Amino acid sequence: MEGNYSTSHVSRKIGIDSTLIREYSRILEMQGYQIRKNTNGQRCYTMKDVRLLQKIHREQRETLIELDELVAQLLEEAIPKPLTPIPHDMSITMKEQAKKMEEFLHKMNQIAEQNNEIIQLNHFLLDEHKRQDNRLLTIEETITKHSHKRDDQLMRIIRELQVAKRSVAAAKERTWVKSLRSLFMKQP
Repeated sequence: MEGNYSTSHVSRKIGIDSTLIREYSRILEMQGYQIRKNTNGQRCYTMKDVRLLQKIHREQRETLIELDELVAQLLEEAIPKPLTPIPHDMSITMKEQAKKMEEFLHKMNQIAEQNNEIIQLNHFLLDEHKRQDNRLLTIEETITKHSHKRDDQLMRIIRELQVAKRSVAAAKERTWVKSLRSLFMKQP
């Protein structure tokens, strides 16, 4: 979160009294550190400034070093040291750089081709998966139709069997009743 923070905002944000923040800032500026200021001349802190203030505050509590010395040490650590130039005989020639760049681009093209092949394979597999899903749905519908047809046939057969049983039972009852009548009734 980079931005411009006032002294009071920094004080609330990191829990350091605003008087201490101003004192740290004054010493930093005396040592040559630049803290931006707004049009009213008030300090505007960046996150880098806030981190440095926190480090000063923490080190001040933990060490017995004078504040001026501590700030000088921390600024020396914070300012990057200039890079030592690479001797000419160690530097890569333009031809070598171009060759390495070509090799790199060739590898990148190979990776891009492999990536395209993978994408095509994924599309093929997705299409195949959709076809398989459609086949399974068709088979499921067919099985459902056949099972309904089978169930209807079984119910029809059960009903026919029930009707046949009733007819047989009724026929037996009539024969039994006839037999009883013939026993008890006289024949002329």
